[in-house]
Amino acid sequence: MVRRDSNRVATAGRVINCRLATVNIKDSLASHPLCLFRNHVCSAKRELSHFPSIILIGEMCWVGGMREYCIKLPDRPGEMARLCEALAENQINILTAAAMTATGAVLAIVTEDSETTIAVLDSLGHEYHVEEVLLVTLPHQPGALAGLSRTLANAGINIKSIYIMSKDESQGVIAFTVDDVEAAREMI
Repeated sequence: MVRRDSNRVATAGRVINCRLATVNIKDSLASHPLCLFRNHVCSAKRELSHFPSIILIGEMCWVGGMREYCIKLPDRPGEMARLCEALAENQINILTAAAMTATGAVLAIVTEDSETTIAVLDSLGHEYHVEEVLLVTLPHQPGALAGLSRTLANAGINIKSIYIMSKDESQGVIAFTVDDVEAAREMI
């Protein structure tokens, strides 16, 4: 049985407005890698006092946005290879992934091509669900993720999954899903 979040799938492919919150960032926003991702420059910005030195992207800055796909796979050799090969054949780039087999095999991947990813997953017949992904750039220092997670927790927002997308000496880009996307967006 294949499950999808019809609201999220239906919105894939439309232009979603980009909102940024910035505080104490010395680098130009125009040169920020997340804002240039897919040749789209984010333009709207406002300050947010409870996330010092953080750039938050509350809504995806490009058409379609990124989605997390949690895919239930048979727990046997070659299943992940078969899935990854099918995605590659359809020119789908996996931006990040995590897998575990404690309760059966589950592979979580993040891609930016929702329509094609769903078509591939449907063709393979795996059970899966789709979540919208939010991104945040945090300073690469102790306590940065603690501050973000505490702020979300204090607002009653549960983090469902989290990935490190990239990092350098000064900052890291974190992708995460939450149980209340709208509430998280209101905070941004």
